[in-house]
Amino acid sequence: MRAREHNNRCHPRRSDTTVSRGEGDPGGKVTTGPSTWAPFPRALRALAGGDKFLLLATVAICAAVSPALADESTTDSETIVVTATRTPQPLDKTGTSMSVITADDIRTQQVDVVTDILAEMPGLTVSRAGDVGQPASISIRGSETGQTLVLVDGARMNDPSSVDDQAILADLLVNNIDRIEVLRGPQSTVYGSDAVGGVVNILTKRGGDTPFGGTASAEGGSFDTWHLNAATNGTTDNFEYGAALNYFDTGGISAADSRNGNTEADGYENFGATFNTRAHFGEHWSIDLRGYYTHGHDEFDDNFPPPLFRIADSAANNTNELFAGYGGVNANLGMLQNRLAFIATLGTRDYFDSASDTVHLNYDYEGSATRLEYQGVLDFYADNQLTFGAETEERSFRNDNFG
Repeated sequence: MRAREHNNRCHPRRSDTTVSRGEGDPGGKVTTGPSTWAPFPRALRALAGGDKFLLLATVAICAAVSPALADESTTDSETIVVTATRTPQPLDKTGTSMSVITADDIRTQQVDVVTDILAEMPGLTVSRAGDVGQPASISIRGSETGQTLVLVDGARMNDPSSVDDQAILADLLVNNIDRIEVLRGPQSTVYGSDAVGGVVNILTKRGGDTPFGGTASAEGGSFDTWHLNAATNGTTDNFEYGAALNYFDTGGISAADSRNGNTEADGYENFGATFNTRAHFGEHWSIDLRGYYTHGHDEFDDNFPPPLFRIADSAANNTNELFAGYGGVNANLGMLQNRLAFIATLGTRDYFDSASDTVHLNYDYEGSATRLEYQGVLDFYADNQLTFGAETEERSFRNDNFG
């Protein structure tokens, strides 16, 4: 993988010349039980002939030709990042330990889950309690999980109802991602106490060289697995946009050891959607609207019957939902660039624990956060810049135990 890492030194590396568009871009044209809401993949399964169906084909449809890839001789000075200082800067000038994962890297790896490609980053540890859809967490340089900040298009994924305020990553699939910037080391001055360990900034695609561009793909495989993606992006007059939908479904395998007679498969379903838009009003003003949504349903085993008390098949399952929204106004007033944004997230997690009841809800968690932030960037000279700002955040958490 061609992940770019910079650690307080400047030297040639292969790179792309795409410009990140996310939090820190102050404006301007800088280049309940099992789910039943997916009948289409269910119908395809009947044609597949069971969960031993092997992968037959991958269908990809491209509605527009992508821009030519950057010249392979490009260097860190041509890689623009926004995470280090919350403003667009060449990677070789940030003075930070940082890696960049591009859309080409993700496509080459052919991964479905974001945590799978993050696991390959130096200094970053990924923990997942089982197969796809099971609880996952990340840690940078040995920090606590709640001390690694995860952003998707400027919205914070850290959930107040989770353990240690960690980010909810189990349902974060790969779709329409432009790049992922991984910043290692304490970043509290710029991002607050959530970023003692570092920052993972996920940026989706927006805009393009044509009014409309799109991709779609469909994959099918063993264990009754299906993965569907559709994405579009483009630029028309003074409007840039990007949007994507994805669906993933697998019959899975038993979380309990099949050698002990456990044959019940523990499946997983996921539906996700994102959009990222910017409208320009003249040369100096623009408005950003971004949204992110995931709905995941997974099954697991939590039965420990006597006399051996080994984990065994059960009907336990849980449903996770996460909403995130970002609305911002950007004003470029000569030497002073301004960004004022309102960000809101809402996460819910419902558990049906078979040890007591598989029909009625047993545990319910809800965490929400609203955030208002202002950022100003004052350009004194070409190589001298002052970034300042203010922010306020309110978090809430609710847990209901129904026995």
